[in-house]
Amino acid sequence: MQANAPGRDARLLRLLGALSALCYAVHAIVLARTGHPAHLLWTCHLASLAIGAGLLADSATANAAGFLWLCVGTPLWIVGMVAGGEFLPTSVLTHGVAPVAGAVGLARLGLPRRVWWKALAGVVLLHLVCRVATPPVENVNLSSRPWEGFETTFPSHTVFLLAVLAVCGVVFFAAERLLARICPAAQVR
Repeated sequence: MQANAPGRDARLLRLLGALSALCYAVHAIVLARTGHPAHLLWTCHLASLAIGAGLLADSATANAAGFLWLCVGTPLWIVGMVAGGEFLPTSVLTHGVAPVAGAVGLARLGLPRRVWWKALAGVVLLHLVCRVATPPVENVNLSSRPWEGFETTFPSHTVFLLAVLAVCGVVFFAAERLLARICPAAQVR
């Protein structure tokens, strides 16, 4: 468990935590109205909830894991938009506001050691949930097939998935190492 942020910092973290969770809620309403409720389970959207929960509960681990998820999710979202993917204005909330809230959380709550593998375990768990709970046509968290354009690059979905998880692991590890240079270490009580 992490130490509570004192006074004014605690209020700021609560406000940012509520804002991050609200960003997810607003985007959830839009996704439900557009007929894509399964998209609520994309890791980058759930990162907004993880950051929100982390800031509300003084959990440096939840905040940092959500932030690491966005280190992969936000660049992929941008690539998807540039490649002509569907743009929902509320996506900016989960991909833009949440990382800022998470960065403030990292500065105030600190960065837990070895959080990268917890973030990776969360991605694996979300992939398994999506494989069972979402329609294959939605391909949430790439749970059903390779990302469009990579179908012929990999001999199977399993090989593609292993490559994606390896990339996530490397990015999470590298991001943690870089963040450790500028963020305080999380205090454990």
